[in-house]
Amino acid sequence: MARVPPRPAVRRDIDRAGFISADDGTGVDIVDLKCTRTFHSVMLGTQIGAYAEIVRSQCVKVRRLYGLQLLNDGRYVFQEVPDKSLVFLHCLALNNEMSQEVKA
Repeated sequence: MARVPPRPAVRRDIDRAGFISADDGTGVDIVDLKCTRTFHSVMLGTQIGAYAEIVRSQCVKVRRLYGLQLLNDGRYVFQEVPDKSLVFLHCLALNNEMSQEVKA
């Protein structure tokens, strides 16, 4: 029987990237799937903004970001999410500075 690797504490993968509508040359759309009770657009915008930064770092344009919340009763909420990649970059910079302080 194959050993199952431990689940990472933090997910580091993009749920879906592609085109919600026809490719108009302005970039890909990124969708993040959520099974949470509450749809937090600021938190999701920050997380998916980080994914957008990863995609952009590979010289791929990003058109729009979306969240898809899957509800327990089978319904769903699908909506565009504001790009909060700048918030992510600020958090990353703060984390990096704090890490340096801890090492000192």
